[in-house]
Amino acid sequence: MATNMRMYRKPGFDVMKDFIHVGGIMRSDVVLVVAADSGINSTKDRVDRMRQQPGKLSYASGGVGTPAHMGAELILKTTRTQALHVPCEGASQSANAVLGKQVDLALIISSVSLPFVNAGKLKALAVTAPTRNPQLPEVPTLAEAGIPGITLVSYGGLSLPAGTPAPVVKRVSDALQKALADPRVRAKLEANGAAVVAGNPGDYTRHLESEIALTEKIMKVTNVTAQ
Repeated sequence: MATNMRMYRKPGFDVMKDFIHVGGIMRSDVVLVVAADSGINSTKDRVDRMRQQPGKLSYASGGVGTPAHMGAELILKTTRTQALHVPCEGASQSANAVLGKQVDLALIISSVSLPFVNAGKLKALAVTAPTRNPQLPEVPTLAEAGIPGITLVSYGGLSLPAGTPAPVVKRVSDALQKALADPRVRAKLEANGAAVVAGNPGDYTRHLESEIALTEKIMKVTNVTAQ
């Protein structure tokens, strides 16, 4: 919702005017993955291969403007390498593109990539969060893998249409906070590699504002233009 404010000339909505933001739900790391049988065992291996074959490799993302797309472009810019972007309709299709050898690598949120990694179908090379994911303790951060300065995570939250009556907003907000306080709900989210982010409306609104600013900054650095 936030990145679309800068990624598209006519996004069709205004994230700050057309919604009432109730609160955050979860935060997912983004994981750099390759096929398990690719012969690539580290981020350095992946970067070296791209340098050896400039412009001949490709990467998948969940779509233009997603954290995966922005993260990949930052990695390419930082490492001075090239790869073709293949946008997919979501993270699951990105995973399938790597599994089917249609692309060479992908950045996929942990909630989607973790089951494939645990099943031995995808190999996780690094996470784009500032710290390691508890569900992937052996996988280094990008900084630990030799590519500092890139921190991207995928956030999820709950919003309602602007104009929703205040009593309804409060009822939904109370229900959300109750759900996120439930140990069973938290355990389910965390088992998929996510971290629970139970913020209030102000926290979530400020996060969306910061995402807009971050997207604008990344677009300038990577020379990505609005679609």
